[in-house]
Order: sequence, then C-alpha cells, then structure tokens
Amino acid sequence: ARRLVDAVEEAGRRIFEAAQKERSRRGMGTTSTVAVLVDKVLFLAEVGDSRAYLLRRGQLKQLTKDQSLVNQLIESGHLTPEEAESFEHSNINLQALGTSETVQVDLTFVELRQGDRLMLCSDGLSGLVHADMLRSTLSDTKDLAECAGKLIGYAEAGGGHDNITVVIVDFDGEGLV
Repeated sequence: ARRLVDAVEEAGRRIFEAAQKERSRRGMGTTSTVAVLVDKVLFLAEVGDSRAYLLRRGQLKQLTKDQSLVNQLIESGHLTPEEAESFEHSNINLQALGTSETVQVDLTFVELRQGDRLMLCSDGLSGLVHADMLRSTLSDTKDLAECAGKLIGYAEAGGGHDNITVVIVDFDGEGLV
C-alpha cells in the first residue's frame, strides 16, 4: 500500500515538473485511480474524481470518494445528491496530479471474492452514465470488451464532452472464496 501511494505521488511530481519546464504545459493535470492486487486484497489509490466501482452479487458499490467540490458540498450537507446532478460547478476537482508539487492520495482497500467485477473509470463515464445503468450493464453483459463498449457508447450518447476511460476486470480465481 505504501509503495502504491508513493508511486502515485511520484507521478504527480513528475507531471508537475514537466509542466513547470514548458510554458505550454503549465496547469496541466490529471485524475487517477490505480488498483493493485495483493493476494485477495485490492488496494486503490485515488487523486481527483476518477472512480472505482465493485459489482458483487448484483450490487454496485462505489469504492472511491471523489476529491471534488460537489462531493465536499454533499458531505457537508450543503447539497443533496439530486441537487448535485445539476450543480453548475460539478467539474471542479480539489486535486489533480500535476497541478501542485504534492498531492494527498486517498487509499482504500477491499477483500475480493470470487465473482467480483471491478470497474475503474474516468468522470467522462461516471459523470454521464447513471449508477443504475452502470449496475445493469456490468451485471448483464458478461463479455468485458462488449461491456466496456456499451458503457462508452452510453457516455458518448449522454454528451461525451470529456475523456471517457473504462477498465473492467473479473475476479474468478480459485484463490478467492
């Protein structure tokens, strides 16, 4: 877990340094959600608002917590999740790799079980495809490439105004219970 956090912090430093060296790159940054599997434990390191979801027995759970203004307003009780959907400043991240010399990496973990499905995605997907559609598509579409293609298609149909990135992994190994 420590090496994972160190690697994400190092990536942030390198992006920041590259941005400082070249004027055209100033202000560039990216969000990141990185997963590492150690035995049965999946560790997730996050900066920004890219997300990780776990589908287990038909139930979808968001594993990461957005480092965004809108999420902070929801947590403090100033916005409801319904109000957040139409909030005009929903695209403001509190952190991104490369925008400052240091970042605060959020680390979480989950013990995996046989049959779990993990999805990592950018906000270009999660911001345009409702959680119910994510759950049903991840549940109903067994082929990973087909599932990813459907989700990207839904995001594009929803406006596709941002980068759309998705990675889906099934965990079916005999070492999982």
